[in-house]
Amino acid sequence: MGSAKRTYLTLVLLILLTINVYFTYAQCIISSRSNIALAVTSTPEGYKGVPTNLTVSILYPGYGDVYVSSKPLSELDFQSSARIAYLVASYVANVNPKNYDVLISISAPTTIIGGPSAGGVMTVTIAASLMNLSLRGDVAMTGTINLDGTIGPVGGLLEKMYAAKEAGKKYFLIPAGQSLTYRTRVIEERRGAVVITKVVREPVNLTELGREIGIEVVEVGNVYDALKYFTGLSIRSKLPFKEPRLSIKYIVVLEKWVKYFNSTYSELLANLTMKLDKVPLTYRDFFNNNIERAKGLYGNFVKYLNEERYYSAISNLFVATYILDFLDTLIDVYVLNNREVLNELINEINESLANVKNSLFNVSTDNLNDISILAEARLRYYEAEESFNESLTYLRSNDLVSAVNSLVYCKWRLVTVKTWLDFIGKGVSINVSQATIKELTEYLVLYAESAYQYASLLIGGGRSANLDNAGEFLSKAKELLNEGDYYASLSYSISSIAYSLTAIHEVYTGNLGVVIENLKDVVYIAYGYALLNNLSVLPALSYFERAKV
Repeated sequence: MGSAKRTYLTLVLLILLTINVYFTYAQCIISSRSNIALAVTSTPEGYKGVPTNLTVSILYPGYGDVYVSSKPLSELDFQSSARIAYLVASYVANVNPKNYDVLISISAPTTIIGGPSAGGVMTVTIAASLMNLSLRGDVAMTGTINLDGTIGPVGGLLEKMYAAKEAGKKYFLIPAGQSLTYRTRVIEERRGAVVITKVVREPVNLTELGREIGIEVVEVGNVYDALKYFTGLSIRSKLPFKEPRLSIKYIVVLEKWVKYFNSTYSELLANLTMKLDKVPLTYRDFFNNNIERAKGLYGNFVKYLNEERYYSAISNLFVATYILDFLDTLIDVYVLNNREVLNELINEINESLANVKNSLFNVSTDNLNDISILAEARLRYYEAEESFNESLTYLRSNDLVSAVNSLVYCKWRLVTVKTWLDFIGKGVSINVSQATIKELTEYLVLYAESAYQYASLLIGGGRSANLDNAGEFLSKAKELLNEGDYYASLSYSISSIAYSLTAIHEVYTGNLGVVIENLKDVVYIAYGYALLNNLSVLPALSYFERAKV
């Protein structure tokens, strides 16, 4: 799950920073396209697929507004998906979204269950309208749209396939990895006079079932593949292709911090080795196991550094250094009961939090590259702040081990804030207004909420650590948006979206390998757009490298 999430973060950052958004402004409809969207409705006999009529009209000139008309009334998640669909479609069509307005009309014969599963087909229909492309009439599609252009997982695939067949479609496009889906069936077992009712999940191969009923099921991982199927247009053939790489200016900064962490790691290891004889045998295994873990991470650091995978190298070295510092401090505070060391560490971190916050929040920029870096730096600051608060909670309950762990993590997380700030000013200067950043952040928070609600709906009452994380990140994103910290809110929103989608994949996707390969494919397309716009976005490139290893 980790690599899929990191790759998703890469894509979103690339997309966000390659959309040229500027404000511009007698208005008329210049293009219109119709399609069908597939939904699910609840009937007395159970769930049933429903084809709904979708019409998209493009108005010029415009403000970038998206107007939604729906019968019956749509929920907020549909409206937020419509906004994201327009942003992605304008990016695919390589047009300025602020030059147009979009009218989206959707009508269904009955009340449908909420959910953003029409996002993918909306995006294709809007893109075809913007690019004046004809749409095939024998294709139906379902799948959410993500800001990176990937098609996200959905529920109700079996019901939607039958609806597509009833609508006369020959091809049914579904999210990558979802050909193997599940249906629920109620089974009654009689044991004497007692009837026991069970609800079971059965696997269904949509490709095979589709062949039996006369419709071809096709997996699509991104909007580019879907657009090619609907229109015949291949976007990727028009873009430059290169392996994503960090710029030299970024590498120089990373090399500086590699030297710092490497030196600190060596000092800590030597110091810890001398202290080990003070550790009672009862605790010796704990310390030795963690030292070996740190050494393993250091081995990864050396390997990745030799392969010039700088971000992956320094990430492993960061964790290894933090582990050794935790063990070193734990000997003083817990084993030797030296509370003075603990008090000094708390005072040091308090001062560091104040200093780093002062430096971090005094940095303001209109540069797209630097905005992405500030977003990462602020996210790490808030993580450090949260870790410090956790340590105080542990101290109040006299849990010294957890307290020391949280304090040391906070200490090193603050160091990474400084690391990220070192990259400010090293990229190409491409400016964007703060009003645009605010609007994009609002879009993302709204979409993150939609993704979370949809994931919750599909998972039902089931437990999911990824869904829990999505909710926590969403709450923080909303909080930061209300406080006006748009940079950090961007990062938390993206993380929430990634966790929500991963939670859905856990339940509904039979082949995660296919999903990851499709994510990689979209990274290369997004990187092609970035090259056309002269962008080299450090966080995106770093996360992509990390995901690959």
